Amino acid sequence: MKSTIGLGNILAFILSYQRWHSVLLALFHGLFGWLYVFYYGFFYWGS
Repeated sequence: MKSTIGLGNILAFILSYQRWHSVLLALFHGLFGWLYVFYYGFFYWGS
């Protein structure tokens, strides 16, 4: 089994840390990758 960290995971980590200022929460959101990025864009972009 090959595991990699993709662009979506990194972007999710950065967006989450910027929003919530929590490393643990950013790690959790980083696991979801693009799913969290789309969620963030839909609910928080521009606020």
